[in-house]
Formats: sequence, structure tokens, C-alpha cells
Amino acid sequence: MAYSEILADRIRDSLVNQENVVEKKMMGGLTFMVNDKMCVVLSLDFNERAKSSKKKKSKGK
Repeated sequence: MAYSEILADRIRDSLVNQENVVEKKMMGGLTFMVNDKMCVVLSLDFNERAKSSKKKKSKGK
């Protein structure tokens, strides 16, 4: 799994009232499309950058 399934579930819940929502595995993660337009992308790359940023901040203290 290249993305957080918990976060994906939260996004699904947020988009439940939208029409024409499609999930596609692409760009190394999961993309949510609304009305054929990219809305949200979940990927490991973002998660890894966030973890790296937190480590740098904790070392700087």
C-alpha cells in the first residue's frame, strides 16, 4: 500500500455526497476524480516528505 488507507477512507467519507466520484490508482498512489477532474491525490511520496520534515524539526530543537 503506497498511501494511508485511513486517510483514503476519510476522503471517501468527505466525497460521499458528490456525484461522479472515481478512484484511480495512479501517480504512485490513489487519485480521487470528481466530474472527470483530479481532486485529491494520496501517495507515499507525500507521507515520506511529511515524516522527513518532522524528523528535521525535532533535531533542530
